[in-house]
Amino acid sequence: MLSAPQAAKVLWGVGRLLRFDPQGLKAFDGSPQDALRSFWAALYLLPLFGFFVIADRLGETDEALADIGLGTLLLVRTLHYVIGWCLFPVVMDGVSRLLGRHDRLYGWLAAYNWMQVPIMIAFVPMALLTLSGGDPRAALFLNVIAFLAMVLYLGFIARHGLDLPLSSAIGLVLLDLILSEVLHALAMGVLGGLGPEPA
Repeated sequence: MLSAPQAAKVLWGVGRLLRFDPQGLKAFDGSPQDALRSFWAALYLLPLFGFFVIADRLGETDEALADIGLGTLLLVRTLHYVIGWCLFPVVMDGVSRLLGRHDRLYGWLAAYNWMQVPIMIAFVPMALLTLSGGDPRAALFLNVIAFLAMVLYLGFIARHGLDLPLSSAIGLVLLDLILSEVLHALAMGVLGGLGPEPA
């Protein structure tokens, strides 16, 4: 767990980054220990992740997925969640070496991980609107706004955290999004395979 001073430092850093202030990166000391500590964000976000899984289940239109037991759904999606938190950092270890920025990897990773907290929270209004039976167009609008904000923040952190030109920062964000989509597709494929046999 984080100590009170560590939590205060993280909150300050994330707060500055939310204002697109690169000074927020100074909250993360660039050590392997600090980067490892940032994975607590995954645990803090686990209840919110569970909420999104259940929200997806309640709004599921694919009968094959809708008929899958909640336990199976949670198991597969939790594995997806864990792999998702590990895959991009592992890939970035190699990418940062190719870019000559490995010395900045741990500071970037700490900022990247902690920024997942406000990013995930930004998608809550869309999920709540969908669950409440609100206007689908409004839910889509909120989803687009949250997605664009996520892309901007991750690009900002990549550019300043790794000291990269804009083009390289954009490339890293695209890589992150592609890996996320591939993982999601694999998880949905596994769930689809676990569904009932078609009649």
